[in-house]
Amino acid sequence: MNTDRTPKRGLLSIVSGNTPQARSRAVDTLRRAAPDAVVLSVSVDDEGGRYPFVQRVVSCGDGQLRDELCRAATGDPAVIVRQDLEAIARRTTRPHVVLALPAELDAQLFLAALWQTP
Repeated sequence: MNTDRTPKRGLLSIVSGNTPQARSRAVDTLRRAAPDAVVLSVSVDDEGGRYPFVQRVVSCGDGQLRDELCRAATGDPAVIVRQDLEAIARRTTRPHVVLALPAELDAQLFLAALWQTP
């Protein structure tokens, strides 16, 4: 019987770089260190419209999770990614998530928006 009542928490690694090659190398390094990590790659295309186009690609061993989260949407990128992170947390125990952000997205501002109370 498990009497440990502490909440299970995962690890979130943020990868951002000025080139796709730099991000890929960093993600590959993290995947070698944690082969069970879920990689959530995000791209944002904001062509001056009201809502940006947000594409997410998931790399992990769980095909069903990958199929559920590999989607495109329009809206606030922080809200969309927050929902994805919550879905990953519900589906896995103590997940390690690698969040790969595009260079054109200001990572500091994005992460501040991501952690705001919805």
